[in-house]
Amino acid sequence: MAFLAAIFVYLRFSFSTRANARAVQLPVIPEGRRGDARTCPLCAARLENGDTVKSKIFPPSGRSGRLLHILGCKRCLDGERGRLCPLCGTELASEDYLVARIWRLQDETRVQVQGCANCLVGRGRAKATRLR
Repeated sequence: MAFLAAIFVYLRFSFSTRANARAVQLPVIPEGRRGDARTCPLCAARLENGDTVKSKIFPPSGRSGRLLHILGCKRCLDGERGRLCPLCGTELASEDYLVARIWRLQDETRVQVQGCANCLVGRGRAKATRLR
């Protein structure tokens, strides 16, 4: 009787660990803090090697710095993560973007996020427009 109980326990635990080993592990997206280097400014996901943030740079317009529209990383553009404006906290749709200025200094590039269309309109600095 004890022999059958030992076999039952052995089979029970050996099959359960095999089933767990076969389970698909979902990749864990490391969480960063907004504003850190190598972090998406919209969803705060840490960018791995090769990951980029999609953006559009416009030609210089005489003002300091070039205008930049930050669209987001592949995770927040696919809808995998929520997108928030880092200044006003408004939840952004997939077609919304952040407005920023970019400067190239000697050996480095500086980006200053000025906000989304919602917080720029609130400050009376821009019209609410969407990319097409």
